[in-house]
Amino acid sequence: MNTHKWREFSFSPILQRVFRYPSTVFHRVASVFSRSLFRRLFAFALVTFLLVTVIHSTIAHSVTTRSQVVLISLDGATPRIIDEYLANGVLNRRTGLGLLQSRGVSAQRNITCNPSLTAACHTTLNSGSTTARHDVVSNTFHLVASLFRQNVSGFAAPIGGYSIDTNGVTESANPTAEPIWIKLRQNGKKVVAATFPGADGADIRLSNAVGSPIVQSAKVRTVDYTVPFGGFAGLSAKGFSLSAGDFTAAPTQTTEQLTAAGRISYSPVLQKTSALEQFTVGGVSYDLQVAAIDTSNDRQINYDTLVFFDAKSGMRSGGSLPSTGSAFVKAKRKQSSLFYLEGSSNKAGTAFYVSNLAPDLSTVRFVRYSAN
Repeated sequence: MNTHKWREFSFSPILQRVFRYPSTVFHRVASVFSRSLFRRLFAFALVTFLLVTVIHSTIAHSVTTRSQVVLISLDGATPRIIDEYLANGVLNRRTGLGLLQSRGVSAQRNITCNPSLTAACHTTLNSGSTTARHDVVSNTFHLVASLFRQNVSGFAAPIGGYSIDTNGVTESANPTAEPIWIKLRQNGKKVVAATFPGADGADIRLSNAVGSPIVQSAKVRTVDYTVPFGGFAGLSAKGFSLSAGDFTAAPTQTTEQLTAAGRISYSPVLQKTSALEQFTVGGVSYDLQVAAIDTSNDRQINYDTLVFFDAKSGMRSGGSLPSTGSAFVKAKRKQSSLFYLEGSSNKAGTAFYVSNLAPDLSTVRFVRYSAN
């Protein structure tokens, strides 16, 4: 259909007269139809026109009010790299980043914060403030009120600072910066944050101080919908290599806890003779244990699952999130299992992955992920 080529059309002589003498045409129409019928038709046309106008206006208004702003920050994805991927076809111009670039606004360069680190710069993005004002100066750094040997994660640090006075460490009544979602939500906007630093909805505590005081409350870090980014909890990843000699018959307490958790082992439950490891996260000490069970009902002794649990909490099934219970990891599934560190002030967790588990435990290889 040619919507912009009116000159290609040639009107018939009758239509030319209609457009040239509209009053004459309407007069003749009125003479053919009764005045009453004409008025009805005219009224109907007028009402239809008004309805179409109102509906169009309403739709246009609703579209405008539903407009959204989406800010995407990809760590290290400079415009040069994105443009190269789009040019080479690695990224599709019609979907994802290609679509956003063509339909939205993208920057060819930006002035980064100082220092140019992930936690610091993303806090600059969510607050519009420099590092000197929002006080998140690195991915990990030392808070003045912390013990000398203790650092905090920049992803779990108070935005805009905190207060130190005669009453001790407290949340600042007048922070020097605040995340943009505070004002947006105060003005009735909905905010969704997917793995964006600072939008974790958590109370930020000084865990190594007496009473673990809150230095930033969850209300400052809460949006309407979120998938938290999380922060390093100070416990690095670690790999383990064990063998059958490291295991012995599990104590009665362990087997009873396994039964209470609704799990069955078709071979005698074995447990590492000593603690797997001991560490402190979020002001809480943990004593991790590992046991081996056989879930295959084939009348053969072939251990296929490792169970990781804290000695104080015992072996148990999962509870309400974020609780996960013990980590049951079946080697052949090639999947990791989450393990929430119950009671940690910073709501930290880790996970376990078993890479090699011989049925007779002659070879036992697994890794514990870093705590976040």
